[in-house]
Amino acid sequence: HSGVRMHLATTELDMGPPVSYCTYPLHGSAFDEMWREVEKRGVAAIKSEDGEENALFQAIRRQGVARELPLVVETLRTFAEGRVRVRDNQVVDGQGRPVAGFDLTDEIERIVERAKI
Repeated sequence: HSGVRMHLATTELDMGPPVSYCTYPLHGSAFDEMWREVEKRGVAAIKSEDGEENALFQAIRRQGVARELPLVVETLRTFAEGRVRVRDNQVVDGQGRPVAGFDLTDEIERIVERAKI
């Protein structure tokens, strides 16, 4: 699996506590052939020859990009609904319990699926 996260803003990029996140699988029909290519060629060869132009790298990145904006919007919605908030620089749920990021995977996957229509 891979995923996308939003962090509480701090002076260092992406170093604040996670506010929200979503995950997505890296296997299945969209990825399997590309993984076989990685197994045949080896990670070191792909890194040195293809780098970020590698088909698998690009496919994984596309999946992440497709979820970035929906995650921003849904994170703002969870704040507006009171499902998550920040208290004393700590992310807490609606009952005030600390959370290590609010999992919005289900919401984000529904949005991504609707966008494919």
